[in-house]
Amino acid sequence: MERRTGNIILLVFFIGIFCVSGYFLHSKIKKVRKIREDIKKIKKELAGFGNYREKLKSLEDEVSCWKDRVEGEKEYLFWKDDISLFVKEITKIAKILSIEFFSIDSHPSKKITAFSNLGINIMRMPLSISMRENFSKLVKFLKRVENLGKFVKIERIEIESGGENIYHHRIKLMVSVFVLKKKEE
Repeated sequence: MERRTGNIILLVFFIGIFCVSGYFLHSKIKKVRKIREDIKKIKKELAGFGNYREKLKSLEDEVSCWKDRVEGEKEYLFWKDDISLFVKEITKIAKILSIEFFSIDSHPSKKITAFSNLGINIMRMPLSISMRENFSKLVKFLKRVENLGKFVKIERIEIESGGENIYHHRIKLMVSVFVLKKKEE
């Protein structure tokens, strides 16, 4: 019986050790699983950062491209100092297209904004252009004005029938050009 008792004690002892170690191991296994899940989560986040880097690089490239375009088109918007060159250019276009001008009148200019630190003002200078022509030449005239390389805003167009000659109309354009003027000291 002693042997049985010894075996039972040994069996209980091993079962106890197994249960105690199982309890401690279970908590350790649980921690290992949690750590593995955290590692997977962190890996996913890090993979996402790779995409952010690519997106950031793409955005930086796009900003650089736009900066280059702005630098390249800096001269596009404005005439310098006054509009006399613009008037010469549209007169030349009218002569090339054989357009009959009645008049070109300027109106008071208006300061749009000032850049004190740069010593310049941006002025809006309206012009009235009256002509007598057909629609085809008007379209050609406007296309050539558009291709001058500077921004010209058409404020208003009025077209009246030509009366006796149905192909020639009285056309009035109100346009604005924008001028960079140096501040007078």
